[in-house]
Amino acid sequence: MKSQGLGHRILRYKHAYAFIAPFFVIFAVFGLYPTAYSLVLSFHEWSANQPWTFIALLNYGKLLGDPVFWTSVWNVIYIYLVNVPAMVILSVIIAVVLNSPYQRFKDFFRVTYLIPYVTSVLSITIVFFVVFDDSRGLVNLLLSRVGLTPVHWLTSKKIAKLSIDILVTWKWLGYNMIIALAGLQSIDTQVYDACRIDGAGTLRTFFRISLPLIRPVVGFQLIMATIGTLTMFTEPYILTDGGPGYASLTPVLYLYRSAFKFFQLGYGAAIAFLTFIVVLIPSVVQVRVWAERDRTYSAT
Repeated sequence: MKSQGLGHRILRYKHAYAFIAPFFVIFAVFGLYPTAYSLVLSFHEWSANQPWTFIALLNYGKLLGDPVFWTSVWNVIYIYLVNVPAMVILSVIIAVVLNSPYQRFKDFFRVTYLIPYVTSVLSITIVFFVVFDDSRGLVNLLLSRVGLTPVHWLTSKKIAKLSIDILVTWKWLGYNMIIALAGLQSIDTQVYDACRIDGAGTLRTFFRISLPLIRPVVGFQLIMATIGTLTMFTEPYILTDGGPGYASLTPVLYLYRSAFKFFQLGYGAAIAFLTFIVVLIPSVVQVRVWAERDRTYSAT
C-alpha cells in the first residue's frame, strides 16, 4: 500500500519531479558517487595503476600517527586564530562606517572593498607572491628604502603563515563586509531614531543595538570562515608551497601531495575524510553555541 501511494504521488506530481530531477542527478553523479567512492578507497591501498588492496583502517591508523598531518592541522588553526577574528572585526567596523548616513561615496567604497573577492584567488596569490618575494618583492624594497631590514615573508617559518593571513584577510574582507552591511541594513531605522531620542551615543548604540541585532550575521561569518580556513589550498600552494618545510602546509595541500604527487590515493582519501571531521567538529560547535546564545538573548 505504501509503495502504491508513493508511486501514485510521483505520477501525480511527475512534472514537478521532472523539473527538480536534474539537480539530484548532477548531485548523485558529481557529489554523492565521488564521496562514496573516496570513502571506499580510504580503506584500500592504491597507488596509480596498481590493483586495490583492502587494508581496513590502516590508512586511518597511519594518519592519526602522522606528525606531518597534525602539523598541517595546527598550521590552519594558527591561521584561523590570527585571521578570522581580525577579518570579522574589521568587516563589521567597515560595514558600520559605510552604513552611516553621513558617509560620502558609499557605493565607491563598497565596490572597492568587494573587488578582491570577485577577483580570482589564483591571480591575487600570484600578485602577493611578487609583492612578498624576499629578494625582489615590493614590500622589502620599500622597507630597504626607509632603512629597515627586509623581512623573509615567504621563507621564514614564523612569518610565512602571517603572509597567508594577510592574503586571506585582504581577499575575504570585502565579502564579510557585505554580509555585515546587509545585516546592519536589515535593522529598522526607527530603532536608531529611538536611541538618538534617548541620548545614546554612537558607541553605545553600536554595542547595545547594532551588534546584538547582527549576532546571527557574525555567527554566519565565523562559521563560513572556519570552513574556508580549515580547507585552504590555493593560497599556501601558490604562495609558499606549504613551506618552508611544513610551516604553512594545510591538510588539503597535504592531501593533494599524498594523492597526486606521491600517488598514495588510498591515504589521500583517508586524509580527506579525517579533514572533514576536523572541519565538522568546530563548525557544529559554533552552530550550537550561536544558536544557544540567540535563544538566551531572545529570552531576555
